[in-house]
Amino acid sequence: MDKKSAFLIPEMLKQLDTMIQYAPTASWRDSEVCFNITNFAYPTLHTHDYYEIVVIFSGSMVHNINGESYVMQRGDCCLIRPEDLHYYEDDPAQPRQKCLSANFMCRLDFMEQALATFGADCQSMLLNKKQPLTFKASNTVVSKIEKTCLYIQSPGEQPTDSNLMICKSVIMELLGACVLHQCTQIHDDFPEWLDTLVRSMQNPDNFNKKIPELIEGISYSYSYIQKQFRYYMGTTIVAYWSGIKLAHAKELLANSQLSTLEISTRLGFETASHLSYLFKKHYGVSPSAIRKL
Repeated sequence: MDKKSAFLIPEMLKQLDTMIQYAPTASWRDSEVCFNITNFAYPTLHTHDYYEIVVIFSGSMVHNINGESYVMQRGDCCLIRPEDLHYYEDDPAQPRQKCLSANFMCRLDFMEQALATFGADCQSMLLNKKQPLTFKASNTVVSKIEKTCLYIQSPGEQPTDSNLMICKSVIMELLGACVLHQCTQIHDDFPEWLDTLVRSMQNPDNFNKKIPELIEGISYSYSYIQKQFRYYMGTTIVAYWSGIKLAHAKELLANSQLSTLEISTRLGFETASHLSYLFKKHYGVSPSAIRKL
């Protein structure tokens, strides 16, 4: 139980009733993904040996996960990892209303490959984050998923290759929404001065400016600006600024007749050789190699 206890408090572990194994319905038994539609709560405290994504279509229910409880309503979603300990209860505020939901289940190997498409850093963040991986789907998306689930159900027979593809596509869409939500939560309190700075760095008219010119008018010290920039943007201000200008240099090399010297002057690099050095370090090829493409 070592790995499974990563997010769990001892009191909850003592109450653990069951480990649910990946066991799709008969018609999906050989598939690495499957789903079912349910309209009832599951009040048994449990973990899985697979990943699960739950989407609420209508009604509401209380989701208890890793010691936290919250109400899930239409459009609410949650990516549940094997180490998450959870159960579902009827919403006491809506005792007569059943909750209709879809539960997408994915074998470990499928989800590991799916998460890998978002990069190692994102994968590590999702797997190691202690908070529940909740996110929201729009009404349009929820309606589409509900109709899709009804369409691809395969009672009594093996799902077609097309249905499997559609199911995987829905899972990837939900996973993308989860990743987008979890990876952008840090920007909920994005400072206005930083938003203005980042926008100014995207303006081609500023590409020949130095960083001290860009941050003129910001009433914070350079060290504070550096620290906050790295916290919110995930990289240094120098690396970010260089990356933007190098990307523009690549566009000019590929789509204009400007020489390397002219491009370096336009983008504020010290010399053409300095641009060539940074370009090769960043892209792995020289500017002249881009010209030959």
